[in-house]
Amino acid sequence: MALSSLDPSLADPSLLDSGPFHYPITMRDPKGFKSATTHPGWTTAMDDEIRALQQNQTCDLVPRPTHKNVVGSK
Repeated sequence: MALSSLDPSLADPSLLDSGPFHYPITMRDPKGFKSATTHPGWTTAMDDEIRALQQNQTCDLVPRPTHKNVVGSK
């Protein structure tokens, strides 16, 4: 049975505990970078995200020009 965001009763509970991205449901988003880097779950997630960006060649890391603002990504 497939997960459905429209009808939670259709979700297969066994799927919630599988995969490399299993984190407790009670985990909250960190308030900033410093608090994220102190939590092993978030550092693992950040490492996974950077690795995926590099492997998929999604973006290039370049030096920031001093006269430009940094644009975040999510």
